[in-house]
Amino acid sequence: KGEPLTWTVDANQDGVVELAVDFGSGAPVALQASYGTTSLVLGYDAWPYVRTARFTDADGTREYALGPSVLPVVALEMNSFFAGTGSGLYSILRTDEPLPLESTVVSVAYAATRSSAEHTERVELSDGQPTRAWWHEVDGRTGLVEYVRGTPRDEAVDLDGDGRYEARRRWQAGIDGVPQAVRIEVDADGNGSYEYRETLPEPFVRSWDYDDDGRVDMTLRIESSSETRYRFRFEPDESRWIEAVYERGVLVSVLEDGAPVVITADSGGNVLWIGAKPFDFGAATPAPGYGTHGGIRYRVLRIGEYTYAQVLGN
Repeated sequence: KGEPLTWTVDANQDGVVELAVDFGSGAPVALQASYGTTSLVLGYDAWPYVRTARFTDADGTREYALGPSVLPVVALEMNSFFAGTGSGLYSILRTDEPLPLESTVVSVAYAATRSSAEHTERVELSDGQPTRAWWHEVDGRTGLVEYVRGTPRDEAVDLDGDGRYEARRRWQAGIDGVPQAVRIEVDADGNGSYEYRETLPEPFVRSWDYDDDGRVDMTLRIESSSETRYRFRFEPDESRWIEAVYERGVLVSVLEDGAPVVITADSGGNVLWIGAKPFDFGAATPAPGYGTHGGIRYRVLRIGEYTYAQVLGN
């Protein structure tokens, strides 16, 4: 029928095609372009309106979905050789219209898919702003994010890919207005209480609530590349804290209000007692948490390579 199938341009004759267009029923249906380290693929609906736009560079791939008659991209000019004869023969020329910037596509798209080797995210868009997103990692983790005015409001995270969102990530606008994740919280046992928290910007602080009472029982603060500081409540006076300081993973001191605390080794060599040692665990290594032995209440903490036990007040 004399209709074109493909059309390509190598403007500088270096053997690399800068622009390639596929045709269907005499009209462009797909356009591929490359400039610098970025490639662009446009999928057309009814010419000249773009239906999909895919950008690929070193950061990965972003593909956008657009509604009908939203974004015209008249990249080609087609002139019939035999006007008025009904012949399908025509010339094809590149117009002066530039290809769309990614920011232009984002402003009119209703959805986007962003993907890299490790991460895939699907985003709903409105007026160029995300409203909701779903993501998954190759290791099985998934997440759901809700946005308010383009800023993540709350993010539910499934850490192990079992279908239950046991964690949440908290966001807020930074001093430059760019959203940043500030902490992650984990409810591992699904009882509605987040027993583990971790701040994401520096300084990095981790905290644990062992008894699900909503209060922090122990914190870990990374002071420098070599020093780590653990703090946990001193019982029975919970207004006081005990601090364990590690240097390059080795315990260097245990302090209470800045003063050294007596640490006594259990007979089995697996546990260190903070303060009084009323009995021995022996060869057994107790699990972190709370317990009772001979009417004596105690708790066990696991810090780095060390297991600590402490007698609790009545």
